[in-house]
Formats: sequence, C-alpha cells, structure tokens
Amino acid sequence: MVDDLLVFSVVGRQTAPTRPLDFGIFVRDRIASLELPPDVEVIMGNDWPIIDSDPTLLRYIFQHFITNAIKFNPRPQKRVEISWLPVGEEHYEVFVRDNGIGIEPRYHEQIFQVFERLHAREDYGGTGLGLAIVKKTISKLRGSVRVESKPGKGSTFYATLPKVQRAR
Repeated sequence: MVDDLLVFSVVGRQTAPTRPLDFGIFVRDRIASLELPPDVEVIMGNDWPIIDSDPTLLRYIFQHFITNAIKFNPRPQKRVEISWLPVGEEHYEVFVRDNGIGIEPRYHEQIFQVFERLHAREDYGGTGLGLAIVKKTISKLRGSVRVESKPGKGSTFYATLPKVQRAR
C-alpha cells in the first residue's frame, strides 16, 4: 500500500526527460522483467513504432495493465494480447486484452478511481491504486485511458498516447 501511494504521489511530480523509445522493445523488456508464470501466454503484435516519451511513466502503465490481466484471471491458461494502432497523425493507441473475469460496464469509469475495488481483497489482492496510477500517469503523458469489457468475456484496456511527448 505504501509503495503504491508513493508511486501515485510521484507520478504527478515526475519530470524525467523524454527520449525516443522503440515501443516493441520497451514492451518486451517490461514483460520479461515481470517474470510471468508458465500459465500465461503473451501475444504481441509486430512492427511497433518509435515513441518519444518518459520510460518510467510508461513502465507504470504496462506493469499495471499486464499484472491486472493476470491477477483477475482464474483460468488455467491465461492469455494477454498487447498491440497498437495509429490514431490520427499525432497519437498511438496501445491495448492490453485478456481472457479474464471481465468488468460490468457500469464500473468502467469507477475502476480508475483511487482505492476502488470491485472484489474483496481475499478474492483478488491489491491496494485499489493500480488503475488510478495508470490514469494519472496517462494524463501526465497527455493521453487518455478507457476499458471495454463484459463479465466473463475478458477486458481490453486502451491507452491513447501522443507520438511525441511535450513538456507538461
């Protein structure tokens, strides 16, 4: 809890310089650093773009998207798909799709609020800060976040980010 509160606090003050990143290499490195169990299959699109952004902030986004995709999935074989699409001339939309428990549409906005939990801590661990950190981080990067999901059908989390990060 303390670590997540610290991250939530730091995100708003993060001022690290941006740099060009090969998005595909960045995401693959993030996946490798998580040391995922063998029951998790990660499917990644190819031909990722170069993005000019803050790698520390991007790390927060992908860490929470990927770990949530696994945590909220009781299936014996968990699947996480990660890919991207161009959005207009100035943005990319990256998404993380899973085959987990899904989320009722009425909670799609609520899950991005601080300390919001839809399940008992005994059922699914966590602090209730992960997606609030994601939302704050994406906002800091001048992007947006949304989810599409239905109970029992998995979830797809979308982050729309500028191709070039400008100072904020």
